[in-house]
Amino acid sequence: MRHLVIVCTLFLSFSSASIRAQISSKSIEADVLVSESIGLPEINALLQEAYTHLGTRYRGGGKSPQGFDCSGFVGYCYSSVLGIKTPASSSGFHSAGLQISKSEAKPGDVICFTGSNASRRISGHVGIITEVTDSNIYFIHSATSSGIRIDSVNQAYYKNRFLEIRRFF
Repeated sequence: MRHLVIVCTLFLSFSSASIRAQISSKSIEADVLVSESIGLPEINALLQEAYTHLGTRYRGGGKSPQGFDCSGFVGYCYSSVLGIKTPASSSGFHSAGLQISKSEAKPGDVICFTGSNASRRISGHVGIITEVTDSNIYFIHSATSSGIRIDSVNQAYYKNRFLEIRRFF
């Protein structure tokens, strides 16, 4: 497998000024896995699709742009861009794809968290990794409080509930 280093600046227009500032000024620098079937253009397309839904409202059981829950959002992006079917619920991610260490995480990988009770099983949350730096991992997900947004694994809420990373490409 070959690895490529990419620098890709995304200029997207969003209704929220804070989201616009967060994304348009951010470059994604990543060593992205290139396989025979899924390459750099496909990963970029996956992330661009995910970004187009920033601000979309949360809807329990939602699997469409009218409203997403976390697994519905991940599934929609993976299916519509890459043709990859992911589990229908967040608990199904534990046995799907390939488990990846934090040090091997790449944009496009799925990040998994425990539920709000911090039990050590996936029961509550997944998102798509958008950026990996030496000290942090950023991901896009559907939060119950505010819909599709970008957060960091270093935020206390997510840091305490981080479980694993899964690769589907």
